[in-house]
Amino acid sequence: MTKAYNGTAVPRHFVFVNTLGATIVQLNSDRGQDLYAGQIVKLIPGVQNSPASDAELERLKVAGRIDHYNSAYVWVIGLPEPHVYDPHYSGEKKQQRVRSYYINTMLPETDLANVQVFLQQSILAETCAAELRSGEVAITGVDGVLFGDFDRAESIRQQLLELEPQGFANSVVAFANVELRDSQLVHELRPSEETSELAAIIASQSDTTVTAGKRLLLLVGTLDDRKLIYNLSLDLKIAIEVAASTDEALERLEDEHFDLLIMDMQLPDMHAWEVVGKLREVSKLRYLPIILIADHAVPEDTSLTQAVSQVDVYLERPLSKARLRQNIWLALGGT
Repeated sequence: MTKAYNGTAVPRHFVFVNTLGATIVQLNSDRGQDLYAGQIVKLIPGVQNSPASDAELERLKVAGRIDHYNSAYVWVIGLPEPHVYDPHYSGEKKQQRVRSYYINTMLPETDLANVQVFLQQSILAETCAAELRSGEVAITGVDGVLFGDFDRAESIRQQLLELEPQGFANSVVAFANVELRDSQLVHELRPSEETSELAAIIASQSDTTVTAGKRLLLLVGTLDDRKLIYNLSLDLKIAIEVAASTDEALERLEDEHFDLLIMDMQLPDMHAWEVVGKLREVSKLRYLPIILIADHAVPEDTSLTQAVSQVDVYLERPLSKARLRQNIWLALGGT
């Protein structure tokens, strides 16, 4: 039988020590609670915080602020609200941030070279890299790109523990809020290596075997775009539903099954990056294909956004019916 602990179980990477030495539990994207003082504090974007160590959590346990902790969760006592991790949380308009993850090994700067050599000689050589974050050794994806979701980071942490249990015994998953500009995602899906670009274009214009019976949720404000996508969905035999607001879209995506989301980059009540961040925090929606539509963009750091926010397609207006059809076809499984 699993023991029941007092308090609210929150992911361990939500508990960190800030630059002032206060231990904070993050409540939402821009607020936290000082676990000793109980005060609500505003989080500063872009500031590097340190994950709470076992020693710090032990002190909190003695102080009566937490009941229990392990490598994945911390049971926090006396949170100010019962559903602080509700994916439908809405507050003042937030900046364009996407949560991404890395592994804090808790090892000092002097161990960086040793960890780098270890990774180069291990099975993780092609997927991981080591760098310094807040004076401690951190494990990231290749080229320093952070992991796009918690499960991926935790999987890497478990592999590190299997390979070197003593060296990575104190490692924890930590997060950073990556600031993104609209222009940091400009890409379309490409067919597999076995299929030529021309063959994929031709197939997408007639094949409905991968699209028939699928469900699409549309969150687009422009009437012309809605008509285009609606008619295209009929051609592809896709059942299309239209959400009237961001809140409705988030609620329906969590409560119902959809195979694809198409939405505007600029929404009246919430920015698309915030929507993406909320979706990727919900396990059933972590890999939901998403197509974003924007008025304009300039190609910049595509790889960062693909790795962090996991958006499948970014298209600019005016929309091309053939190009949109091809990307819907590919997003739903066409090759």
